[in-house]
Amino acid sequence: KRCTLTGLEVYFFPDSNQPSKRSASIDRIDSKIGYIPGNIQIVHKSINQSKSIFTQEEFISLCNLVAKENPRSHEDSINSTIRSILRKI
Repeated sequence: KRCTLTGLEVYFFPDSNQPSKRSASIDRIDSKIGYIPGNIQIVHKSINQSKSIFTQEEFISLCNLVAKENPRSHEDSINSTIRSILRKI
């Protein structure tokens, strides 16, 4: 129950009364190929939206650049920032 790319916890709520609680998303690793075994992964919906126009390799490279340019000295600060972002989604 974690995002393949970030390790963030994801939630599956099949109840249509709680769509805002649903954070899991099925992602195609290679967007040129369909939703077939070996080409899908579970990711957080915000990651899937962000990744949508990039290949997985491009997306990860961009994320690495962002992390490199914005280092944090405390992991708690990073986790707090991530929680704040996810609450807005």
